[in-house]
Amino acid sequence: MQDQYTMFDFQAEVGFTKHVGGFQASLEMIELCQINTESYVLDIGCGVGATPVHMAKQIGCRVVGVDISEAMVARSKERAARAGVAHLTDFRVADVQTLPFKDDQFDAMISESVIVFPEDQQKAVNECVRVAKPAAAIGLNESTWLNTPVPEEVAAWVSQELTLHARLHSEAEWVELMRVAGLQDVIARVRTIDMKAEAPKAIKRYSWAEMFRVWGRSLRIYATDRRARSILKAAKPPQDLFEYFGYGLYVGRK
Repeated sequence: MQDQYTMFDFQAEVGFTKHVGGFQASLEMIELCQINTESYVLDIGCGVGATPVHMAKQIGCRVVGVDISEAMVARSKERAARAGVAHLTDFRVADVQTLPFKDDQFDAMISESVIVFPEDQQKAVNECVRVAKPAAAIGLNESTWLNTPVPEEVAAWVSQELTLHARLHSEAEWVELMRVAGLQDVIARVRTIDMKAEAPKAIKRYSWAEMFRVWGRSLRIYATDRRARSILKAAKPPQDLFEYFGYGLYVGRK
């Protein structure tokens, strides 16, 4: 765990991770990357394992999930075991900037709200491409600036809320990162965020029973851990946030 307690630490404790666009964005990314039963998939920044477990259970493909957090990896393994897909999944602690895999290993690679965080974002995308097979799809779901220039208070809140000094880009900048890494035929689908629609997406992703467990853990941690209280109290967004803050699905071929 990092020295500074972050929103990711809280999410690992309660067993819940979120990314922009929610479950529907995950399904769209899976379709864009043409993931099927025969695919060998790498999920970078797998969080508590929701997307890898969904792919293994519903599609039947093999999935490797990596995350920089040991707690997230532990939650992912628990989720896979509960879902009966431990034999199709493998979860490891790893940094996207130095992936522990040989060249040309995976049929598809996806990440959801991950590449905003590494210090060297170009190196991170280059690593994604390196470990993918020729003609493999590389799909990124990343927070995206819809309009620029971005007001200072909006940029500051996003960096704080996403933690770890996240660096967002415009659609053109995300596409350029992928092209510099050698990807071809890059598709970009940029979307606004509807907060009212986010809660139903979470229910689809985790189920009612699991969400009740998450809420129960959240209440317990909120009551007993002042660090969690501090982070959650700071999470109220600026009023004009969603005029500038959206997300994009970016998919290219090696």
